Amino acid sequence: MKFLLPLFSKLPHVVGHTVFISLFVFAMMILVDFFNILYEGKFVKYFSQKKNLQYLLASLLGIMPGCLGSFISVTLFEHGVISFGAIIATMIATMGDEAFVMFALAPKKAIVLTAWLFIIGLVSGFIIDIIDILVGKKFHSSTLLCENFAYHEKEERVLQFKNIFNLKKMSDLKIMLLFPLIAFFLLLFFNIIKIEKLWIKGLSLFISLISIIIVLFSSEHFVKDHIYRHIVKKHLPNIFFWTFLALFFISFLQILSHNFGESIVLKFLSKNYSAVLLFAVLLGILPESGPHLFLVMLYIKGQIPFSILIANSIVQDGHGMLPVLAFSRKQFVIIKFLNIVIGLICGILFHFVEA
Repeated sequence: MKFLLPLFSKLPHVVGHTVFISLFVFAMMILVDFFNILYEGKFVKYFSQKKNLQYLLASLLGIMPGCLGSFISVTLFEHGVISFGAIIATMIATMGDEAFVMFALAPKKAIVLTAWLFIIGLVSGFIIDIIDILVGKKFHSSTLLCENFAYHEKEERVLQFKNIFNLKKMSDLKIMLLFPLIAFFLLLFFNIIKIEKLWIKGLSLFISLISIIIVLFSSEHFVKDHIYRHIVKKHLPNIFFWTFLALFFISFLQILSHNFGESIVLKFLSKNYSAVLLFAVLLGILPESGPHLFLVMLYIKGQIPFSILIANSIVQDGHGMLPVLAFSRKQFVIIKFLNIVIGLICGILFHFVEA
């Protein structure tokens, strides 16, 4: 029973992170659906035809410190806006919250690492898409894409500005959808959901505010068919469930490893470069920002080479992959596997350069 107490004490933290991730992704999906309908499906068509632009956009979203860029990229991927290679580019380029620590403690090293991750992500995304085509779309099947993300030619205008003046006639469904979005905005605004980085808080507030305005002004058709039937019924429960499950499991692992000191790990890893590289890559599998700080601090102190850190950074993606876990466990495994392969290859190549 004593062992379970620390786990239960982490529940508020796990639930808080789950709520934040779920509501942020919910608000982002509203925005993506809205712009696709507003521009009559041209949003998807434009990016699907501009593959090179996809890789650039995906890599730029990836190098954004934190996980919000990854969440945006995953939302675009789930709706078929960007390719499988592009989501690989994002996950390679991102290193989650560890980027904040790197830029705070060693800005020059952080810039070098970020530049390499951007380049590797860009090139890898392009190559993965070519391989995917050659093997007959084995990496990613179009049937896994969200079929509800579509523009209906006969649907009414998505924006109806007169709706804002008819609050008394607002449907119960619209009120129900506004409630979590307004709650999310207020929780962020009054710092009940604590976000340390000001720009992340500002971006989250902006996205939640825009999503509130969209729901207020949008037609009942958009609210019912696109937001409720598509996002709320199909995506939101899975996002919440799998995010909570993953974060809870990670908390369990952290408690299990609490008694192992850093010195013991260091003694074991210092004997063999291959063991260090393998450990760094396997650590990157965890969809969590935190455990990877161990390697960041070792690199800053000069106790591990750059090749180890970049291998770990390629594989790990903070919380960025949690929405993919909710969307498709198969895609989660495939993306992680490919990132592991790329991480090992780059780690070995950089090791030979260092030698």
